[in-house]
Amino acid sequence: TFDDGPTPHLTPRLLDVLSEHDARATFFLLGKHVERNTAAVHLIESGGHRVGLHGFHHLDAWRTDAKEVLDDLDNGLALLSDLCAGSVIHFRPPFGRFTRSTLRWSRANNLATVMWDVMPADFMPGSTSEDIASRVVAKAQAGSILVLHDSWNPNVVANTVDAVEAILSRLGSRGFRFESL
Repeated sequence: TFDDGPTPHLTPRLLDVLSEHDARATFFLLGKHVERNTAAVHLIESGGHRVGLHGFHHLDAWRTDAKEVLDDLDNGLALLSDLCAGSVIHFRPPFGRFTRSTLRWSRANNLATVMWDVMPADFMPGSTSEDIASRVVAKAQAGSILVLHDSWNPNVVANTVDAVEAILSRLGSRGFRFESL
């Protein structure tokens, strides 16, 4: 999975690498980025990938007023629902931080709240593409949900595409398949 996109500089590159490896992913998108790059939603879906909601502004549910968070989620879901050819059925809370109200909201909107079991910290300063790939390869198991990023974070920009290429090559050679949720 990829959080925080879509971006004009990474989303197309990620889609190319995924296509080269016949891999599918789920992109958890932010409404504020979708507004500036609506065509990316169609590129994601046309590549056989899924679109999930990550909010509109990436609000932290633990540090933001509940009504503001729920309004933000409503706005993000409305935008994605208008643009997506398929149904939006997945939600990943920003920072992985959910509350009772966000879980109730997710259920009320028929969205599965999706977390992860492998977080290679591609956003951390100093992590190289090799570090990121090695963390994933060491921890991934059948059914794992990986979380990587599609953002403006300098470390993500510098390393994530190369890390994804290495992850897909190494795990693919072990017989792993890469599917959207």
